[in-house]
This record gives sequence, structure tokens and C-alpha cells, in this order.
Amino acid sequence: MTTPATLSSPDLVNQDPSASPDDEAVVAALYLKISGMSCAGCASSVGNLLQRIPGVDLADVNFAAEQARVIFHPQQVSPPDLIAAVQQGGFGAAPLAEAQTEDPEAETEAQIQAAWRRFWLAAIPAGILMTVMLVCMVLGLPHNQHHRLLTLALAFPVVFIAGWPTHRASGAALRRGSPNMDVLISLSTLPTYLVGFLGIAEVTVFVEVAAMVMAFHLLSRYLERRARGRASQAIRHLIGMQARQAHLQRVRDVSAGSESTHPDSDAKTDIIDVPIEVIQVGDRVLVRPGERIPCDGRVVEGHSAVDESMATGESMPMAKQAGSEVIGGSLNQAGALVVEVTRTGADTFLAQMVRLIQEAQGSKVPIQTLADRVTSYFVPSVVVLALLTLGIWYVESAALQPWLTEIASVLPWVRSDLSPLSLAAFNMIAVLVVACPCALGLATPIALMVGSGRGAEQGILLRRGEAIQTLKSVQAIVLDKTGTLTQGKPQVTAIVADPQVDLDLENLGSPNFWDRQQQTLLIWAAAVEQGSEHPLGRAIFQCAQRQALSIPIPTDIIATPGQGIQGLLTGLDQPQPILVGNPAFLLEHDLDLSPWLPALDSLESQGQTVVGVAVDRKVLGLIALADTLKPEAASVVAQLKRRGLDPIMLTGDSPRVAAAIAAQVGIQQVFAQVLPADKVQRIRDLQAQGQVVAMVGDGLNDAPALTQADVGIAIGTGTELAIEAADLALVSGDLQGLIRALDLSQHTFAKIRQNLAWAYGYNLLAIPLAATGLLHPIMAEIAMALSSLTVIWNSLQLRRIPLASERSGPEENS
Repeated sequence: MTTPATLSSPDLVNQDPSASPDDEAVVAALYLKISGMSCAGCASSVGNLLQRIPGVDLADVNFAAEQARVIFHPQQVSPPDLIAAVQQGGFGAAPLAEAQTEDPEAETEAQIQAAWRRFWLAAIPAGILMTVMLVCMVLGLPHNQHHRLLTLALAFPVVFIAGWPTHRASGAALRRGSPNMDVLISLSTLPTYLVGFLGIAEVTVFVEVAAMVMAFHLLSRYLERRARGRASQAIRHLIGMQARQAHLQRVRDVSAGSESTHPDSDAKTDIIDVPIEVIQVGDRVLVRPGERIPCDGRVVEGHSAVDESMATGESMPMAKQAGSEVIGGSLNQAGALVVEVTRTGADTFLAQMVRLIQEAQGSKVPIQTLADRVTSYFVPSVVVLALLTLGIWYVESAALQPWLTEIASVLPWVRSDLSPLSLAAFNMIAVLVVACPCALGLATPIALMVGSGRGAEQGILLRRGEAIQTLKSVQAIVLDKTGTLTQGKPQVTAIVADPQVDLDLENLGSPNFWDRQQQTLLIWAAAVEQGSEHPLGRAIFQCAQRQALSIPIPTDIIATPGQGIQGLLTGLDQPQPILVGNPAFLLEHDLDLSPWLPALDSLESQGQTVVGVAVDRKVLGLIALADTLKPEAASVVAQLKRRGLDPIMLTGDSPRVAAAIAAQVGIQQVFAQVLPADKVQRIRDLQAQGQVVAMVGDGLNDAPALTQADVGIAIGTGTELAIEAADLALVSGDLQGLIRALDLSQHTFAKIRQNLAWAYGYNLLAIPLAATGLLHPIMAEIAMALSSLTVIWNSLQLRRIPLASERSGPEENS
């Protein structure tokens, strides 16, 4: 990954952990909603306005998503300064979070309806004008003074009233020195109308062209606005899933008359409906069947089935009971639940999903760089070319007339009967109108918008747009074992307190057969592991808890990441130092493992992860743990191989345990006994071999490796997923999501390349045709509109392309 993980806008991103808020190393990311952009040239202008401000490192502006991402130094420039700079340039700007409305569907529909009304304001008089023109043409009626006045009157509201927002935007573009698509439309309609009005050329020809160009331009704007609304449907759908009200559980102490949100056996519980904004962490809410869960939380009462497809993409509802985590916005289907709120507002998983999709849609793909560079010079170049067309056709009209007359016999829309000045102006207008920077500007962001929305529906959260391009080029995929290939929930499978015991895992792993010696060993280990965040440590402590064993409290706890933990038990006849860790950890502390080596070898050969327990510098036994493989793990590895990718397993386990797990899933290359700090180096080693590397991990202790990889992919389940740690997040915890992500990358990038090929090809073909007089200005305007709509339509096809899980047969999922 090329940039540090950005946090929620406008959170600070410390490049130096020791940096103070006034340090130059501190940067911030601000996401803005931009309004008033009409084409890709406008997006380029907004980017230039922001990039010129001292203290701004990066300004990415996405025309399709109507938003900007600004990386800046807060000690040099503030968010209000950035917003003011955009507004002074003639655009609207507001922080993205503040710009969100409670009903985004209604807001989008209002914008579409406004574009529709503008079109009809132009379409009615333009339609009448076209009808009169056709009637005169069919009946052979001459264009008299009344016809000219009617033409001028009908065209006026089209060009000057319906078209006023376009002219106003073009004026603002000229004032800031960044001509855009609006400038091209204004140049092709205002002078054209005035030429006809002043009688410099034939009134009806030029005024009709001005009216038709503006009418078709407004039609294209309406269709484009509508299509872009469809492209952003996924994110509006997510926002619409947020509950507006919650049934808050209030507890009244009848004797004291006080209220609380925590039940008491002697208290009476009331349910009151409150706006979602007043809910706080720790409140308890009632969720009835058929209602959406208002906030992230934990079930404290009831059991039900909850549809979490909005987050995970999984169609099957998940069973929930006391202790289960639930996601705000998910749908409660069966029974009533009482949920204790753990996250509210911007901290909820749904809010994070929305924010991450918006960030992804506002980012840029590397292939877009050339298109942005072309767009920044496009409009000025077209204006120069249009003036050259005017000059050449006016000066060389006599020489070109025979050729034009011959062409007119084949192409009936070619006007060979015009005067040299009219003909030159006619072709100049066609050049101005047919040029389309919008198709170039929309080619990448519209595909990224649809692709990221499609991914969200499948439980794939894209954090950075560049990951789409990089993922398709990945050659090696490094898979962390725990939590990625396995369930991430290890269980104690055996306790060996006697080196000579028969290693019968059924007896050694069953509490019913544990003797006093084995239970004592478990108590020693659980004592130092009770505060551990490592999955193995938690498994040991939870195993002791389930046996209702009395666990003492240790002191002087020292944890060595990836190896083991040690502590001191006091309150005994004499303090007892305890060490729990992998065999290498015990050997580093000069402990004798030789009596336990046969048992250690036997357990590891069966794929068990083994930790030793030493008390007072003597190894008293071994505890074996195992983590169940995910059912889809072997199938996913096989699919990766069929795609020509090299799956590699990364684990802190011993080589023997790692080899046993790798054999079960079909992985040949394994990095074993890798400490968390060494994972980054393993990724660098692969990259040094020239490979493009993706790293898949749980995102909790793999963050440095995920950051080092060319594409970091975090995998987890719902609210447990650390989605800030990677470029891409698989929300459901299903490893099949990796295959879907690869498919999504391939299809989205293919659409981007198709869009760019069309946009470049269209302009390279259409502009010369217009300059050579082969396109009527009205046809040129229609072609320009169709070029943008084609790019949008092509991108929308991503919504219909099946991903891996939707098309896989039984043999692929077996």
C-alpha cells in the first residue's frame, strides 16, 4: 500500500507516533461533498483550487461521486479554509458527514427532478421550433420575417432561461481560468443565437441550432444525473437502513421514583420511543420482530434470527441469543430482543461502512492519472481547434466547396448551401459541441462507484480505489493461519501433565477425564493468561472458567508477542514464577524440555498447537490447542491455484503444526514460527522477488503486514472486524469473499479500461469528423450526450455480473 491508513474524516493520521498536534508529521484527511460540478473539468478545477493551498499534500476530486479527499497539515491550514477556497472558486463544499441527509433517496430524486424540469423548459419551445422548421421544409414555405421573429422568440427561453445555470457555471469557470464543458456549450449557443439575432448569418439556421444544442445538452444532463443516481444506489440503500427511532427501556424504582436504563429486580420497566440520536452507550433497547436494530450492541435478553445481509452479503439469517453481538441496521426477523448498546452514531458498523464506501468512491485508480492530465488540457485545446476550424473553412471555403457538395449528396445533413462565414461557423459549433471531456472524467470514477457499491452488497468493503487495480495484478496471496484459514477460535484439546502418559486425545481433551494434576496445570496457565489478548491465551483462560476452577491473580505479568507470557504468583509459601509459551520460548529461558519431547512431537504431528507450562523453572506439562479449519478453506485455496495465484500460509506455529494444517488445505509454501514483528519482513522478501503480494489477515495483530503488502485484506465477522487496517475488508469472515473480491477487481478494472478506450476513441474520431464538416451541430450534441451515457451504462453492467459465490457450482464449493 502506498499511503498510510486514513481514519474517519477528519481524523488525524500520525505518521510519527510520537508526534504532537503541532508537529509537521501530523496530517489529516478531510472528505468534502462538492456541489456545482458539471463535468470532469470542474473536478480538475476543484482539485487545483485545493492543491494550490499551502499545507495541502493531496487533493483527489471525484466528479461521479461529487466529493473530494484532501490530505493536509492542520497546523498550516484548517478545514474551514479548505471549504472557503472551494466556495470562492464558485463551487459548493461541506464536510461529507454534515452533507448527508436523513433521506438520501429524496435528495437524489429532487436533483433528478430539477434536471427534468430544466429539460422540459427547453424541450417545449425547442420542440415547437423543430415542428415549425419541419413543416416549412416539407411544404417548401419561405422563411419570412414572421418566421424569423417566431424562431428568435421560441429559442430565447431555451438558450437564456433553461440554459442560464450552464452560462453561469461557464462564467465562473472562465473567471477562475479553468474552462470546462459548460464553456463549450455556452460558446456554441450564445454566439450562435446572437449571430442569428443580429442578422450576420441566416437567422433560422443558427438560432435553431442554438436552441437544439441547448435542449439536447439539458436532456443529456438529465439522463446523466439519473444514471449517476443509479450508480450511487448502494450507498443510499445503506444509509436508508439506519433506524430513525428506538424503543428505549427505562426502569423506574417505584419506591424512590428514580429512573435508569438498567433493570433491577425490584424495579418496573417502561418502554419509550425516542429518536436514535439520544441513544447512548450502555442503554438497553427493545427490538421487536420485523424491526431494524437501531445501534450496534450485545443481546442481553431473548433469542431470534437476524438478517445481516446488508453488512455481510450472507442471505441466511444468523441466530442470536444472550451474549451475541448484533449490527445496527440489521433486520430482526423472529423473536423480540433486548440489546445493550455498545456503539452509537458515527462509531456504528453501518456508519463505518458508509464512510468507507464514500472514501473509496472519492479515491482514484492509478490508471486515471492520464485521463486527468488529458482532461485538464482538453477544453482549451478544443477551443483552439474550433477557432482553427473556423479560420480554415472561411479562408479555404472555395477550395473545399466541391468536396463538400459531393459529400452532401451522400450525407443529407451536410450543408453545402451556406455562405463561407456561415459554413465555417457551423463547423466550429460542431467541434465545440461534439468534444466530450465528461466521458473521460466519468470513465474511472463511475465504474469505481458501481464496483464499490456492488462489493458492499457482497460483504466486500473497498477502502482505497487503487486496490481495485493492484488486486487484479496480484501474484502471491499470503494467508495468515489463525482467523483466516481457521475459525480463529482455538479450543483446548489436551492437557498432558505426565510425560509418559498414553496420548489419547479423546481422554486428554475431555474435562471428564482430567485428574487433579491436569486441572492444577490448567489453573497455573490460566492464572497468567487471564488478561491475555492472544487467541491461545484466551482459549486457555476460558477453558478454566468453564470448569469453574478457582484462578489466582498473578503479578509482574510480562508478555512476549508471538511467543509466550510470564508472571508471578504471590500469597503462597513463596512466590512462584510461571512461564507459559511455545517450546522455543521455554528453551530461550533455559528450561529442560527433553522429557516432554515425545509428547510434543506426537501432538504437533497431529496438527495441535502446543504450549508448555513451567512453574518455578520446571516444566510441569503441556497444553494442546487446535483451531478448526473454515469449511471453505480448501476450496478457496484450490480456486486460487486455478487462477494461477500462489497461496502462501503464514503462522507463528511450529513447522510441524504448520505443515499439517497446510497439507489439509493444499498449500505448499509455508512460513512457520514467524513472530508478528517478522511478518512485515516476509512480505518484503516476496516483494523483493518481484511479486505483487496480497496479505489476508484478521487485521488485529497483522496491521503492519497488511500495510506493507501491495494489497492488505482484512477478514473478520461484523463488528469484530478491524476495517481500518487494510485496503479491503471481507465483512462476513467467509474466505470465499476473497474469490469474490478477486472477481470484483477483474470486472471493475475491465469496465474502467473499456470506458477509457471508448472515451479516447470517441473524441479521437468525433472531433475530426466535426472539423471536416461531416457532422451537423445537433448530431454532434446527440453524439456527445451518448458518449457520456455509454460510459455510465457500461459501468452499470457491473451490477449484473455474477461474482464467484453466485455462479459457483457444487464442485467449486465442495
